[in-house]
Amino acid sequence: MINKCPICGENLFVTALHCEGCGTSLTGRFVPDTGCAVSADIMEFIKVFIYAEGNIKQVERLMNCSYPKVKNLLKQAKEELRVGQGSSRVSPEEKTAVLEQLDKGKITFEEAMKKLEE
Repeated sequence: MINKCPICGENLFVTALHCEGCGTSLTGRFVPDTGCAVSADIMEFIKVFIYAEGNIKQVERLMNCSYPKVKNLLKQAKEELRVGQGSSRVSPEEKTAVLEQLDKGKITFEEAMKKLEE
């Protein structure tokens, strides 16, 4: 699936869906799942990584590349799939305290979300 404009490089979005069975069409702005938006190189790496069951040495052999190259591909896959982005720096204890405050009605849902996103 093409996810970047070949002219300017910006993200592309699906704007129409059509059912061959009943002829129904939907229009709008549909954002595909992040799994659909990875580059061909990264998708191939992911397939090899899964085939090798996460064994980096085997990935090296199958792709005929070095350990640093495999680690770089893994980092790129994480970035393209947005794995780990937005991970909170709030400790588990702080999360528990915020949830307790929310449960007791001391803070609103919005306030709790703001504290958890910090």
